[in-house]
Amino acid sequence: MGKRIAIAMMTATLTATCSMAQLSMTIDANQRGPEISPYQYGLFFEEINHAGDGGLYAEMVQNRSFEDDKEKAVHWSEIAPSGAQVETSLTSTNLMNNAQKRALKVDVTGASVQTPAGVANEGYWGMKFRRDSTYTLTLWAKTGKKKLKNKLIARLLDEKGNTVGEAAISGEINSKKWNKLTVAVKATGNADKGSLAILATKDETIYLDMVSLFPYTWKGRKNGMRPDLAQLLADTKPTFLRFPGGCYVEGEIAMENSFRWKETIGPIECRPGHLNANWRYYSTDGLGFDEYLQLSEDLGAAPLFVVSVGLGHGFTVPMADVDTLVQNALDAIEYANGDASTFWGAKRIANGHPAPYNLKFIEIGNENYQADARQQSEDYPERYYRFYKAIKEKYPEIITIGNVEAWGTDNPSWRNDYPVEMVDEHYYRSHSWMRENYHKYDNYSRKIAVYNGEYAANYGGTYGTYGNMNSALGEAVYMLGMEKNSDVCRMASFAPIFTHEMNPHWPYDMIHFNAAKNFCTPSYYVQKLMANNIGKQNLKWTEVLPEPERKATQVGVGAWATLVSYDDVKITSDKTSAADDFSKDLGNWTKVKGSWNISSGVCSLPEAEEDCRLLFSDKMQYDSYSYSLRARKDGGNEGFLIIFGYEDSNNYYWWNLGGWGNQQHGIEHCVSGAKSTISTAPGRIEEGRWYDIRIDVKGDSVKCYLDDKLCHSFVMARPQEIFQSCQIDDEKGELLLKVVNSGSTDYVMDLNLRNMTAQSGTVIRYKGKTGMEENTMDEPFNIIPDKETALKSVSKLDIPAFSLNIFRFRLRK
Repeated sequence: MGKRIAIAMMTATLTATCSMAQLSMTIDANQRGPEISPYQYGLFFEEINHAGDGGLYAEMVQNRSFEDDKEKAVHWSEIAPSGAQVETSLTSTNLMNNAQKRALKVDVTGASVQTPAGVANEGYWGMKFRRDSTYTLTLWAKTGKKKLKNKLIARLLDEKGNTVGEAAISGEINSKKWNKLTVAVKATGNADKGSLAILATKDETIYLDMVSLFPYTWKGRKNGMRPDLAQLLADTKPTFLRFPGGCYVEGEIAMENSFRWKETIGPIECRPGHLNANWRYYSTDGLGFDEYLQLSEDLGAAPLFVVSVGLGHGFTVPMADVDTLVQNALDAIEYANGDASTFWGAKRIANGHPAPYNLKFIEIGNENYQADARQQSEDYPERYYRFYKAIKEKYPEIITIGNVEAWGTDNPSWRNDYPVEMVDEHYYRSHSWMRENYHKYDNYSRKIAVYNGEYAANYGGTYGTYGNMNSALGEAVYMLGMEKNSDVCRMASFAPIFTHEMNPHWPYDMIHFNAAKNFCTPSYYVQKLMANNIGKQNLKWTEVLPEPERKATQVGVGAWATLVSYDDVKITSDKTSAADDFSKDLGNWTKVKGSWNISSGVCSLPEAEEDCRLLFSDKMQYDSYSYSLRARKDGGNEGFLIIFGYEDSNNYYWWNLGGWGNQQHGIEHCVSGAKSTISTAPGRIEEGRWYDIRIDVKGDSVKCYLDDKLCHSFVMARPQEIFQSCQIDDEKGELLLKVVNSGSTDYVMDLNLRNMTAQSGTVIRYKGKTGMEENTMDEPFNIIPDKETALKSVSKLDIPAFSLNIFRFRLRK
């Protein structure tokens, strides 16, 4: 890990009387923090949402080898002009090789040169054709009885069925063997949702398999990538590429549904493909181990291969068979890095890549070390160590990565004594959680490096439809926290990257696309800007941040699918007091939701609904008070919701007593509509019993008492809007400063430099009018970064609301 260096953050806190506009930062060139990792930001690709098949992988034909469905040729249709007849069926006999399980039988009658008949493929919900572009068609075919020579036609069709490209498929096919035919088809028109037709001009029974259509691919690679999507990845300048998943690695139901790299190399017609059961579609494995490695090389990214330890979704490979999986991992390293003297290295060379791919990282398992061993985690430490030991003995230069808890905790840990170089932490949380965890790694142990392999501000329904500016800025803040702790946070990759608009299984992604177009979410632009603008070593700083305005708040009560009663409410402070014993009516209260009523001096909720709230009408301007009441559970699944610090319906605290199915008590904080749990305690609420509840607030400190026993003690998070990271590149003579303003107030920052002088500066700014702005397929550039511009001043910097600002300063030598 190298020398341990921690950033010392010194914050001068303003008093409440200071102006909201005060914001300053002092940076000293002699006060150094940790060096930036050479692999700070990369990409994580998973075959999810048709990210590969139908997306990044440029193949245009869906169900090209007729394996997607056992009963029918899905995504294919019959074309029979007037006077012709076409009948199709799947066959599983006399196949082209052992990798294929089915082929398409096409019976054509009444066909001629004037009325060709056959089949068409719709592609992945359409095919994109552009005038004068050339598309390469390959297919394997044979006949039922006769020989056919030069009797097949390939046509490109637009949305209305009009021909926008045609070519004769030259070559002979017969009944004795499968023949490979290839033709280049030049488009004469355009289509966004086109299709491909394979037509016969003579009657015959024709068998088809592995029908493949490719456009020009990124960097001209055979069996390569879709250019627009691949270029978007390249523009992020990734330092590594993690593949092929994710849950996709593990598989679901059975091991044959997992990614098995040895079946994904070589000619595409020899790859059987497999059911991507995790994400509910068939994978061609056209985007296979070679293609991932080649993509890594073309991106200039170090390959990071994730291997299965035999812990799948719904199945477990016995420990006795784990050594086979270990050997598969060793063979994968040999294939990627071995020379011609090795068995698998020679295979790679024979497949067209003489030089080694320089596989750098192996991740041992994916999300396989949960606290509950029943959740894909049985014997993970022992499985992990078998891989670790074998890899390190044969390939000590390979960096290995272990798993920790991927859900259920914000503090995952390596809970065994086996050696580990790096652990993979996953955080799918709200944008408010991301902001609140800006300091997460400030006091982390430096003994084990962290790879933030999957993170996104996609939780709580606050990201909009596709991903808004609030979420992107939350991710930017979290990345700043990783940057300034780069001695422990060595690698990071957002997840997932892609979604086809017709298969949004996981809707929050960086890039959305269809057959013809794409658009990038604000998250993509944040990832690109952060990765494209990074220095060599962190600098420390001192700061003066704006004092957040203390807003008036309310208290209240609530319930979640539970019948409750409340009584004897009291609110006291050194300034005022209020009380309500519900002897009259609800005049002092505001119903937010629920059929609240008063009967016999008790406020009750007689109907069980979710998220019922009742607020005390008075708003409190003071920050120290005691809030007490009595509560009784009358029926239902949970307990009480005691509301405090309530600013509005999207910003509040509540004490959830008997929550989570009456399993525990917890303090939940809702920010901008996204809740996070900040304190928990064991406990349950009994039915028919009165409880005494009290919440004491003193400034930011809160203590919660149940029947006069302390249950929770915590400090409320102070709202913070300004977040920074700062690096220097001594070789370039450059200072990089990144500042996020996640709030709605514009600021001007006073920048003070010590032991260095800035002679000029520029800024790249990504800002929104609000935090709710998004991009869409119809408005793909609604919110995009500004172009880099020169600064008028290097000492006073504009920090607009809802913005990520990247400042570059040229330092005087």
